[in-house]
Amino acid sequence: MIPDETLQLLRAIYRGQREGYLTLTAIHPDHKDRAPSRHLHIRDKTAVHQGLQDLLKANAQGWGAYFSIALRREPLGRWKRGGFSDLLTLTALYADLDGDLSTSFERIQRSGLGGMPAPSAMIGSGRGLHLYWLLDATTDFQTANHVLGGLAQQLGGDEVRVTQALRLPGSRNTKPEVNRACKLLWLAENRRYTLGDFAAYVPPSPEPPPLRPRAPPPTLRRSKSPLADQINTVLVEAVTDVLLREYGGFVQKNGWIGSLCPCGHTRDAPGKHFAFNPASACGVCLGRHARLLLKELCDLLRLDPADYGGLYRQS
Repeated sequence: MIPDETLQLLRAIYRGQREGYLTLTAIHPDHKDRAPSRHLHIRDKTAVHQGLQDLLKANAQGWGAYFSIALRREPLGRWKRGGFSDLLTLTALYADLDGDLSTSFERIQRSGLGGMPAPSAMIGSGRGLHLYWLLDATTDFQTANHVLGGLAQQLGGDEVRVTQALRLPGSRNTKPEVNRACKLLWLAENRRYTLGDFAAYVPPSPEPPPLRPRAPPPTLRRSKSPLADQINTVLVEAVTDVLLREYGGFVQKNGWIGSLCPCGHTRDAPGKHFAFNPASACGVCLGRHARLLLKELCDLLRLDPADYGGLYRQS
């Protein structure tokens, strides 16, 4: 049996959506087990209801029940929640406030008096609050990321991103020190916004630093591909452009591009897990993905090398 509050929030968030995949994820509170996900077409009500029932069964066995707010483009593997390039559309903004409820309510009230749009829904997460602002569908994920960061800063909440998964209302917060219900406290489903209504939370664009390529550090110079001199520079420029435009990229002092990792990380920031070296046409993920060659990066960024003349220069 799926609680009414679960369906009420999901229907409000995804109202009118005809394409995309809803991602449901079970995460064990001890984080020792891998977190399986299911990706269900938003219009397949039978599959969505079955997925919710299965997730709530896992929740009854101690697993945390989560859903990713942004819809994915396609069904991903069982062990993937997806990264920036896997997103199709975002239909809600959100904030995650942990800690003392009275302090959180004071921050919400103070922020509202300061001009923050009123939330469309409030969830008691078991040890804090989740706020939602229902949104006309947007694909401007970079701006949405800035807005999420601005809302978190305004409210004193945790950092969240457009790839985020939040706890499902109607489930239980299964962390041993919590073990409380995650409840829908209220919902104003006709309170809807556009991304432009949150322009105050987008920081002004900084002037890009001058590009001053330098030789990479000795520890990284060894990553240069033996075929680097033959790599198609037009394709390298296309990869660099996507990382700068869509993945929060910036030019580091050593000439590398620091950005969000195309492989996707639960908690990421530009340059935190990933960097791309235009000179060698290789990327480095500091997580488990390690070295990423140009062809692998093209696959992750959905670039077809043939559109740019292939991987290598034409002789």
